[in-house]
Amino acid sequence: MEGSSKSTLRGGREGRSRSYGGHAMISYQWADQKLVLKIKESLRQKGYRIWMDVDHMEGSTLQTMAEAVQNASVVLVCMSERYKLSQNCRSEAEYAFSLEKKIVPLLMQRAYKPDGWLGMIKGTKLFFDFSGKYPFDQKLTDLVKELGEHGKTQQLTDEIDVGYDVMVTIV
Repeated sequence: MEGSSKSTLRGGREGRSRSYGGHAMISYQWADQKLVLKIKESLRQKGYRIWMDVDHMEGSTLQTMAEAVQNASVVLVCMSERYKLSQNCRSEAEYAFSLEKKIVPLLMQRAYKPDGWLGMIKGTKLFFDFSGKYPFDQKLTDLVKELGEHGKTQQLTDEIDVGYDVMVTIV
């Protein structure tokens, strides 16, 4: 968990800076990397913690991918025909599905209609079309609304009356 941790007067507990349920993981096929990097940077600028393989791959690929899914509060599945054909992409998406993670589908290929295992994962979920059919900024705004606080970094701040005419602020 990223962020600082500060001990303070609070009945023996600590105040912490933490993220809301983990990061947003982007699961994509490398052919879409240029657009995915643009999405990643745009979300980071809006305060989201983004996990993407280009930043975090080390050691065992399968272990790193599994931990990324396990620690995610949301998984962005970047759908395309190449994504569907990739065994690594399938593993990430199916693992997220099996862990009942929030999955947000992003359409990367114009007019692509997911079927088979990818169609099942997409199901009836709302998806966001980043294929170029619509303006990028419009789709990004829609995506941010859907993500809400999932993957967003927040400071927890509490004020507590400790009964000694002293107010303690925990940051």
